[in-house]
Amino acid sequence: MNAKPGEEKGQQGQSTNEYGAVTEPGTLRLERVLPGPIERVWAYLTESEERGKWLAAGPMELRVGGRVELNWRHADLSAEKTPPLNTTSWNAATP
Repeated sequence: MNAKPGEEKGQQGQSTNEYGAVTEPGTLRLERVLPGPIERVWAYLTESEERGKWLAAGPMELRVGGRVELNWRHADLSAEKTPPLNTTSWNAATP
């Protein structure tokens, strides 16, 4: 498989770009530098209530291969309750 624009092939053919790397089928590796003490960062990644403030809440088994359930509640993340309208129009008349 060829790399897409902005993407490189890493070790063992993994897809890599500035966002992360697919290290094997079903596995995505992300690395980020986050502000704050490690205990707070860990809480915002692993605790449902804290994770729900920035991504999605839900239970997480804290073990390798553990089950993760993410419950997306977009209305809880934004004060904007009504999504913006998306309209498209074009002239379909033929000459």
